[in-house]
Amino acid sequence: MHRMLTSIVALFVLGLGFAANASGTDGVPEAAAQDAESRVRVAHVSPDAPNVDVWVDGAVVLSDVPYRAISDYLTLPAGEHMIQVSPTGATEPIVIDATVTLEADMDYTVAAVGLLADIEPLVLVDNNGAPDAGMAHVRFVHASPDAPAVDIAVAGGPVLFANVAFKGVGDYAPVAAGTYDLEARPAGTEIVALPIPGVMLDEGTVYTVFAVGQLSDLSIGTVVAVDSTHEMIEPEPAAEARVRVAHASPDAPNVDVWLDGAVVLSDVPFEAVSDYLTVPAGEHMIQVSPTGATEPIVIEATVTLMADMDYTVAAVGLLADIEPLVLVDDNTLPPRARSRVRFVHAAPDAPAVDIAMADGGRVLFSNVAFKEASDYLTIGNYLYDLEVRIAGTETVVLSLPGVLLAGQHVYTIFAMGLAGGEPALRAVTTVDAMAEMEPPAEGTARVRVAHAAPGAPNVDVLIDGTVAIANTAFGEVTDYAELDAGTYTVQIVPTGMMGPAVIEIKLPLEAGKDYTAAAVGLGGAAGIIEPLLLEDDNTPPAAGKAHVRFVHASPDAPAVDIAVADGGPVLFGDVAYKGVGDYLPVDAGTYDLEVRVAGTETVALEVPGLSLRDGNVYTVFALGLAGGEPMLMAVPVVDYAPARVRVAHASPDAPAVDVLVDGMVAFSNAPFGAVTDYAGLPAGTYNVQVVPTGMTEPVVIDADLTIEAGMDYTVAAVGLLADIEPLVMVDNNGSPEAGMAHVRFVHASPDAPAVDIAVAGGPVLFADVAFKGIGDYLPVTAGTYDLEVRVAGTDTVALPLPGVMLGGGTVYTVFAMGQLSDASLGPVVTADAVYPDLGTGDDMMTIYLPALMRNR
Repeated sequence: MHRMLTSIVALFVLGLGFAANASGTDGVPEAAAQDAESRVRVAHVSPDAPNVDVWVDGAVVLSDVPYRAISDYLTLPAGEHMIQVSPTGATEPIVIDATVTLEADMDYTVAAVGLLADIEPLVLVDNNGAPDAGMAHVRFVHASPDAPAVDIAVAGGPVLFANVAFKGVGDYAPVAAGTYDLEARPAGTEIVALPIPGVMLDEGTVYTVFAVGQLSDLSIGTVVAVDSTHEMIEPEPAAEARVRVAHASPDAPNVDVWLDGAVVLSDVPFEAVSDYLTVPAGEHMIQVSPTGATEPIVIEATVTLMADMDYTVAAVGLLADIEPLVLVDDNTLPPRARSRVRFVHAAPDAPAVDIAMADGGRVLFSNVAFKEASDYLTIGNYLYDLEVRIAGTETVVLSLPGVLLAGQHVYTIFAMGLAGGEPALRAVTTVDAMAEMEPPAEGTARVRVAHAAPGAPNVDVLIDGTVAIANTAFGEVTDYAELDAGTYTVQIVPTGMMGPAVIEIKLPLEAGKDYTAAAVGLGGAAGIIEPLLLEDDNTPPAAGKAHVRFVHASPDAPAVDIAVADGGPVLFGDVAYKGVGDYLPVDAGTYDLEVRVAGTETVALEVPGLSLRDGNVYTVFALGLAGGEPMLMAVPVVDYAPARVRVAHASPDAPAVDVLVDGMVAFSNAPFGAVTDYAGLPAGTYNVQVVPTGMTEPVVIDADLTIEAGMDYTVAAVGLLADIEPLVMVDNNGSPEAGMAHVRFVHASPDAPAVDIAVAGGPVLFADVAFKGIGDYLPVTAGTYDLEVRVAGTDTVALPLPGVMLGGGTVYTVFAMGQLSDASLGPVVTADAVYPDLGTGDDMMTIYLPALMRNR
């Protein structure tokens, strides 16, 4: 309706002006100003009258007002006023001369109605009060002098205003906001005299619809006026709580759950935990009965639910003694890369228990008895092997392998069932709350390309006609490229050329997933190259584990088994050409493997010294030809690598310490001089604290550490205890060249001067390294060296380092720790990474060294 009104009233506004009056403002005589005010507007709805001026108390307040115009409201002092209407620019004839009494705080419309010969004022009292939420108010004014009495109705529907005659005014009607097709009918009939389509009534708005014009000349129509608009204030939402129900009674049947006399959950089986229900805050009656029955009521409890809080109501105990356990849930999300978890003991015949890391690891929740819930624990997001022990003992009553706790999730682990009967004791893990998980980027997937076609030249990969990955050689697996999810045309062409395409496929990529597109087959004039599309699972492995899969991409090799060398067990059995073995979790470490003809002991390819790092995901490709060149080879590729962190205790007067990561002990009882193994962590920011062993204070180091995926870090506690601080190093554990080692030097002696590290009597390897200084990695030929620490720039030997053995394929850090003052200064040498040293000229070198470095 606003659109309709805008076009009508705009014409009026162009010609409408307020006449200036020297005795007051807005055309209102100054002498009339009073505190009590009313508002009045004028409507010109006399169809044969010319444009007019409107006078109030002898002064022009509206000039040149055309037919069908409706003015804005004018504010006037309450009381008696003379209103006159004359042709525009003339003082006579006065076609309307009326005295009206305006009451304080009231709104009025004065309409000039009738033909000019009989023109008269129609004074309307306007009710501009606010409609209810979602509603509008509308009234109807009959101002067509030759039209009969009418009904105003919804088209084909009910009458809104009945039997309104000329100069009649329908009462305000509340109607739901929306757009209406209306019609004017001769009163009491179904005959449509005037259709009024598309009348838009906005929420919070008051309207007057005038019927104007004449039937005799077919000028009859409508003018819609907006009398007032009101900002609608949304009502305050009712205070709400959330509640869910857990069926933890092991011998109870399936049940229905009633809330305030109505079934809200039906046929709930043992071990089920419902989703949260949103209910008004306050007191509620919760009842539980067998499914489909109204009795017996096995649980009846009145619970008070506070606004904006979450609750779990668990039915616990055996059926004869069943009762409700009401838990207050704290679903506050933890930081990124953290989980929050609690434990609920709901096994009626089990004693108090501890929940701990498997294999004798640390206790997470201690001495939790039946019907008790632990506090929440914030913990890193990993795949955990847990166990339930009898409280205070090492006796395991329930193993919980592979408990995956994802980042920014809140969990409850329920112990349900019976320790000494059926159903057996088990764990039920619920996701209570979680952040909206995002893929690597909004709506994206990742894809990489493997060139596995022997005899084919280097290639470029075109995605939708654009080079995305350039100059990929046989045996190479590219890094992942991130693309918006969708379907792409992927072409593989010889490097530097736009064709011919040796492979052209439509590649569908789902958001949040990783893919490998491998070009397999034989290159050359007689060869056929085809695509092999793999969906990659780069889920981080559990602590101490790596994931590995096998892809058979050798076109002339038979089906094979991949096994541990020297007759060991088969890891991947009967994998044919283009076959893909499932991901296999294995203990991190170095393996000697072999590729055998499937089902036999015949070794087709030896794969010695395959190093699988803790937390990494690998794909091992069998590439090349079994009976030609390039020869059959194994190429291991790092698909996913977490960040890895270790800690060095280099503070000479500090006691043995525990290192806490985000409040959990990650390294315990590390003495001075110790350098821990690496621990894998997802990329992110962590809080690292160092405390005396077995204590929570004093916190001698408290620092935030940001780590990146695939990177290694050493955090060293350096300085005397009074000034202890963290020294964070980024470690480069890439593989040395054949026959070489990599070594760096770290100065961690707080009272030693700057030093040079040199070959005894020979050249300086690391020059002028001060306390907390770190020498760059240096490639050296593998062997045994007599080294010495000299005062920087001199030949004075501060510390001899005889017989330092540097093995081929190994990365070392040499720490100088201790103090000069008490003669405790000495070296601590760590082997940071060890790779198979394949020796110069060994064909196997091409198998491992590039592949192990890739995707780091």
